Amino acid sequence: MNTLMEFIVLANVILSLVVLAVLFIQRVTKQWSSCLFRYQLWFTLPMALLASALWPDNDAFYQVSPVLNSYIAPSIEVLLEAPANTPALAILYSIGATMIAGLMVFQIWQLYRCPNVKSAAPYRVKQQKKSFSPAIFGVIKPTLWLPQDFENNYSTKQKKLILLHEVTHWQSRDPWFNILASIIFLIAWWNPLCWLALKHYQRDQELACDEKVCHQLPREEYSDYATLILEKSSGRNRPLVSQWAQQSLVKERIMNIKNNKLRRGATSLSLVVASVLALSIGAVSQESQTSLEPTSVVHPMYPIEAAKNGIEGFVTFEFDTDDAGRPTNLTVVKASHQDLFQNEAKAAISQWTFSAKGKKSVQYTLEFSLGQ
Repeated sequence: MNTLMEFIVLANVILSLVVLAVLFIQRVTKQWSSCLFRYQLWFTLPMALLASALWPDNDAFYQVSPVLNSYIAPSIEVLLEAPANTPALAILYSIGATMIAGLMVFQIWQLYRCPNVKSAAPYRVKQQKKSFSPAIFGVIKPTLWLPQDFENNYSTKQKKLILLHEVTHWQSRDPWFNILASIIFLIAWWNPLCWLALKHYQRDQELACDEKVCHQLPREEYSDYATLILEKSSGRNRPLVSQWAQQSLVKERIMNIKNNKLRRGATSLSLVVASVLALSIGAVSQESQTSLEPTSVVHPMYPIEAAKNGIEGFVTFEFDTDDAGRPTNLTVVKASHQDLFQNEAKAAISQWTFSAKGKKSVQYTLEFSLGQ
């Protein structure tokens, strides 16, 4: 359970850094960038998690800094404790994640229970209640959901534009990215920044889709598309699916159509920026994992000669850790007083275990102090 919580905490730190960075980049580039560029910046989240997991774990990235101090009084044990176990927090997290995942699965199950509709389209079409907006979802083949009043309350041109919008979602693989976004959301559901990111991600996805639709239409049809959004963007939305209606975005979507900025280089530029950002945060996250925490200790005795003369000092060790976190190949790389503290320090630390397992050339400094 501790390993799971360590992963959750690290993932939340990485995601928080990414969300703040993406929101900042979006803000400073809003005047000249396209919505597609801003939407694709969200790919940085999974890329940063992947970069952190795959980042090479070599000696250069595993040094203890700042020094973890251990204050030792004469004949008094070191006041070091193993990291606290937090099963209650893990249980709370698991309950919340399970409830959210269950709700998502239930709502998708409700979607697939909708009746099929005969259609000449090359994909399956289902009919849902008219209170829901058109939507598309699928992993291998898409399924399109249309409201009950679609045939009667929409003109031929409006039907064409709505279908073009949903097919564009599918061609952009937005349903796949929505599944990935949901998985990331489950990992960090307790993080307020994750809720903020999900809201912005969904907005940017819809605006980016509008830009791609406009790119496929002659400019004289932009007004028809904007009018359709103004008149028909109503109905409830469902999770995971790429959908037509988001009432809170109507004004922004219409302004986006009017000032369409889709550029051919948007995808390449956004992926370059996302890759650089992900690799940078991946490196930072590896640095954040370089703390060397003892999980069990045998407390060294303060040397009698040093205690009598009021001498304080330190010993810095370099060693490897085996699969159980025990130090091997112990060597002294630095000491304040030659041979004064080394024997006691080495005899004790050789029996310790550390949170870092299977590491090479790690360092740990043990300080001897007569008082705090």
